[in-house]
Amino acid sequence: MLERGVALPTITTVHDLVTEMQIHPLTVLALSYMKAPNRKSLESLFAIVASEVEAMGVDRFVDVPLRARKPRVRKSEAKAAAL
Repeated sequence: MLERGVALPTITTVHDLVTEMQIHPLTVLALSYMKAPNRKSLESLFAIVASEVEAMGVDRFVDVPLRARKPRVRKSEAKAAAL
């Protein structure tokens, strides 16, 4: 249903997809906001983001580790592993 645009993916679903695809989550997000994906529109979008981050006064991030999430195991994978 996701590929037909019927469902709105959760952040967890997007995370799972980009992890499987081995791409950064911002790649999917950026593409979803671009009318015609090309280098110029991508550079323009990132310039807007950089400007807004700077305007917010964010110039560094505190190095705090995020809590690790346990990987989800699908029922079919668990059954296959049990065999």
